[in-house]
Amino acid sequence: MKALPETEAYIAVTASSYVDGACFTESADTEQWLAEMERAGMVVKAVARAEAKRLLFTHLSADKPTQSEIDAHCVQKTPYKGYVSTWCGDGAVVFRGPDGVHVKGAGNARDEWLSVAWLQAKTEIDRLTTKH
Repeated sequence: MKALPETEAYIAVTASSYVDGACFTESADTEQWLAEMERAGMVVKAVARAEAKRLLFTHLSADKPTQSEIDAHCVQKTPYKGYVSTWCGDGAVVFRGPDGVHVKGAGNARDEWLSVAWLQAKTEIDRLTTKH
């Protein structure tokens, strides 16, 4: 990632759009923090420092998927970046990519399991398809 300007901070966002961490300073530990967040399955975004403070330990409502997005990719099997749903039920969704790689998302929240599972799978698919 680019060097962090003094007016910005990194936020770490879980698959369910929860801002679970933030990094407010550029230091020797920043790259390690970024790697740890990625290993934990989080997406890291650079935002204004004041915004990072406001968002920490909240949900990003703008990142929540719509029901039509969930239905299209999980239920109706519309491909997402070349990945197609092969399973949707019992608290999990599984997608198979063009290279045969399987991606799974799971959720245990009674009413929102499919939304959580889709976000986990979508985050992993985004990560896999943006690697260089």
